[in-house]
Amino acid sequence: MKNRPSGFGIEKLPQLVRGEGSCLFDAEGKRYLDGSGGPAVFCLGHAHPEVNAALAHQFEQIAYAYRYLFTSSALEKLTATILEACGGGFKDIVYCGSGSEAVEGALKIALQFFAARGQMEKRRFIARRRSWHGNTLGALSISDFAQRRRAFEGSLLDVTFVSAANSYRRPDGVSGENLAAALAAELEQAIVNLGPHNVAAFIFEPIVGAAGGVVPAPAGYAQAIQSVCRRYEVLLIADEVMCGSGRSGTWRALEHDGIVPDIMCIAKGLAGGYIPLGATLVTPQVAAPISSEHGAYMTGHTFTGHTAACAAGLAVQHIVRRDALVESQAIASKNDDTSQIGQQNRQIG
Repeated sequence: MKNRPSGFGIEKLPQLVRGEGSCLFDAEGKRYLDGSGGPAVFCLGHAHPEVNAALAHQFEQIAYAYRYLFTSSALEKLTATILEACGGGFKDIVYCGSGSEAVEGALKIALQFFAARGQMEKRRFIARRRSWHGNTLGALSISDFAQRRRAFEGSLLDVTFVSAANSYRRPDGVSGENLAAALAAELEQAIVNLGPHNVAAFIFEPIVGAAGGVVPAPAGYAQAIQSVCRRYEVLLIADEVMCGSGRSGTWRALEHDGIVPDIMCIAKGLAGGYIPLGATLVTPQVAAPISSEHGAYMTGHTFTGHTAACAAGLAVQHIVRRDALVESQAIASKNDDTSQIGQQNRQIG
């Protein structure tokens, strides 16, 4: 196994010894530009002195306290920071250690919501083609990657898939201006075929990441699918593990579309790669019956709300907010778009 090439065909992986900003350095002194950021994790770069200082301070106090018996200042402040950044649409946050766990938690919370309402038959999930949601069995079940699923077939959830929301590769016979409506109609038909009383949730990435190469949905798509889900009492889960936490020019990717999903998953840029951290966010409407009937979410792990991880997330988000990094990114993106449009116009002219 030691001599077997990696997934990228590399016989021997470089041994990294340090990182600085956007660069990595290996044991032989070679420097690498970390263009993918970890991948898609190090939103502030490597070895940020303020984040390192915050972690050192937390480690001097206490590294970790069991979330289900204690709380911490880092956890409470991070929770308040995230809820504020989201604009007030969510009530509860369940922390975890990765994006896969955040998605797994979202699936369980969706099932628990309907169980709390006495609707135990609503067990099915719908996802999109060419999507990636994670490596746990549940998250893999709703991911459309045949090669990654093949070894686990037979133990995965029975999930229904609908078309990807890709303006460049549209379903046959569908025009660009009709794409959002056609995709919403396809989702509705899938719900009807399964029986609305059987469907718990539809999960999607507002902007597809590694599974498609940064693919935003067409205009009007998010509103259209939310309308379908509400019509049939199907929860809408937004997987913002890669595209959220400020990566798309707003803190929530779906803020561009003006909607709030019932459940949202975040990770990656949340703690900037300094310590693994993910989270599942829940709206008051979903939280209410769970709280009333069960008293607590039946998902979580030993390291849920890890104190040092929350301290890292708090430090990262403080810097993001103080330095207006999301706003700066949005302005830069707008300028790039304007420049590209101008260049295209000049080429056309």
